[in-house]
Amino acid sequence: MRARATLIKFGIFAVVMAILTAFLFFIFGQYRTGSTTKYSAVFTDVSRLKPGQSVRVAGIRVGTVNGVSLQPDKKVVVEFDADRNVVLTEGTRAAVRYLNLVGDRYLELVDGPGSTRQLAAGGQIPVNRTAPALDLDLLLGGLKPVTQGLNARDVNALTSGLLQVFQGQGGTLESLFARTTSFSNALADNDQTVQQLIDNLNIVIGTISKDGKQFSGAIDRL
Repeated sequence: MRARATLIKFGIFAVVMAILTAFLFFIFGQYRTGSTTKYSAVFTDVSRLKPGQSVRVAGIRVGTVNGVSLQPDKKVVVEFDADRNVVLTEGTRAAVRYLNLVGDRYLELVDGPGSTRQLAAGGQIPVNRTAPALDLDLLLGGLKPVTQGLNARDVNALTSGLLQVFQGQGGTLESLFARTTSFSNALADNDQTVQQLIDNLNIVIGTISKDGKQFSGAIDRL
């Protein structure tokens, strides 16, 4: 009798844990239900975007990258799907973004100027409406003389903030630097570093400006 009661309790515990695990997977894994629509986009460079990485609109996951293939003309075609309730138009733009400082990427879809006609299932976003990810190595290389004087926490905060600024997801460089205490102190103690930082940022901004008009808003805020 006691063994049977123990078995029943164990069974109830197992069922509860299974339900809890499924719930956590649904919430934190951003599991999507319902049908999806397949599309593709043409890029000059996908910046190490990989199949299985997410497709996002305004930071919310709406789909998945299904394939990345190099074409004979050196262009790259990215195949992806999006929830059927997400409407893409012939003016929609696609850009590769950094998800985190580890280097994970995602595909961002943004409404752009142009036709509001709905993009048909299987439709393709042309290369003139796509953009590769910001060159993180170039950005960090330009800031190397300054980051050498920062502690690890401020380096991470500065790098993360710069990514948000250049990807159009944050504020301005002025507000970013003001929030980084040791960064401000380092600049105050080294005028030469200030000038070098400005020169390096100008190089970075000049390089970014060549990647497309989608960066112009971020550049204007500098």
